[in-house]
Amino acid sequence: MVILIIGLLLLSVTLNSIGQILYKKGLKGKLKKFSIKGLFNLFLTPKIMMGLILYFGSAVIYLYALSNAELSFAYPFFAAGYALVTFLSWKFLNEKITRNRLMGIAIIITGIIMVGFS
Repeated sequence: MVILIIGLLLLSVTLNSIGQILYKKGLKGKLKKFSIKGLFNLFLTPKIMMGLILYFGSAVIYLYALSNAELSFAYPFFAAGYALVTFLSWKFLNEKITRNRLMGIAIIITGIIMVGFS
């Protein structure tokens, strides 16, 4: 059961992270000036809509995993999102990954592993 929960948590983090990339890509060149109409139209952007769907799916999966795991076990897995978003940003948004970021991500991943084996 623990393996299933860990898999669901990682799936939730993955969907959330991909959603973040879609948000960023969907926002490109939009919402320079705030307006209610602009905000409404933003939600109709395909990439933003897909990001919201993935974010909702992530939440549903997380709720199921949380119903079967302790919060102190489940919540730290969301830190994996920092690492995944950094990698996805590099791959799909051409963002740079500095040495300091890599060291920080290594520390985060080490912490997640420690929590996973506790």
